[in-house]
Amino acid sequence: MKNILLIILLLMSWNAVADEKTWFCTPEYNAGLLKQDDSQSWNAVSFTIDRMIIKQTGTKLEFADDGLFVSLNLNNNCYETTVIDETIISCSSSTQMFNLNPTSGLATSSTIFGWLNSKFNDTPFVVLWKCESF
Repeated sequence: MKNILLIILLLMSWNAVADEKTWFCTPEYNAGLLKQDDSQSWNAVSFTIDRMIIKQTGTKLEFADDGLFVSLNLNNNCYETTVIDETIISCSSSTQMFNLNPTSGLATSSTIFGWLNSKFNDTPFVVLWKCESF
């Protein structure tokens, strides 16, 4: 009986250990729309975006507290989904989305906050990332 309990405890603790990775992501391409302050016109722009480090625990992604996706840490609405035979991790909030393919290391992100709230000069943009785990 003790051996059975020991085996059950070992199996339960083995499953509790989540796969942890750290991703170093570099922006490859980006595009956005910038609203001119004095007019209602929008112009296509690109940005200088910093590299970022993402910590992955299972399907949970943790972004830097001073980075682009700090608001995703608040709810961390992350889940695994399958898109055309590839499993990706997708995290989203009401105004941001980040998708990571752990197999290829490719990621996409977008934000739409500037379009939704005219008090900010933020702009909607999309970034394509190349990530390496270490």
